[in-house]
Order: sequence, then structure tokens, then C-alpha cells
Amino acid sequence: MRSCHEYRLILERHQKSTGLSYFHGPHCYISPSWYETEKAVPTWNYVTVHVSGEVELQEDENELMSSLLDMVSKYEAPDSSYSLQDGCLVSRWYEQRSSRIQNKNHQNRRESKVKSKSSIAKKS
Repeated sequence: MRSCHEYRLILERHQKSTGLSYFHGPHCYISPSWYETEKAVPTWNYVTVHVSGEVELQEDENELMSSLLDMVSKYEAPDSSYSLQDGCLVSRWYEQRSSRIQNKNHQNRRESKVKSKSSIAKKS
């Protein structure tokens, strides 16, 4: 997501921007033979939702995880067999996040060493 155009626009506009999203739902062909009248034509039924509003980035991992947990607890039925913790989604998310941070830190250390070596070479 971070390489997409929209992400850069949101950052340029100081973390908040207005956005519009389209969500496409189920769709299907409707045959004229389904109607009781003989004067019917084929059609296509569909569902879409257009959502507009202010877009705000959430990059704090505690805020993200809290939002996800709130959403799951609100929309999952109380007797649902699904659990965010049992599904290992949370632990996978933390593992991936930790791995990305470690890789970034490792890359930064390597780049720092290369810069140090090049500045020493220039001084000599």
C-alpha cells in the first residue's frame, strides 16, 4: 500500500485527506422468464456502495490492533467459532511487523556502515 499514489497523497496532506471508495457486491443476470408478465426484458441486478469521507492513516500498531479487535468483537456473533487470537492472525501480524522492523534496522545498519566506509575513504 505504501507505494500507491493515494498513500503518498495522504502523507503530503498531513495524514488526512478526503476519499471515495466503491465496494461491489453480488450481481447476477435476471431472465425475463422469471417474471409473470410477458412484457419483460433481461436485466442485471447488482449492489454497490459508494463511501466518501475523511481518510486518516493509522500507523500506530496498538491503535490498529485495537481497531481490529473492536471490529471483530462487534460483528462476530457471540457464538461464532472464529476468534482473532485463536486464528493466529494477531500473532502472525506481530511476527510480520517485527520481521519488517528487524529487516529495516539491519538494512539501515548496513547502509550506515557503507556511508562510514565511504567517508573514511574520502578523507584518506
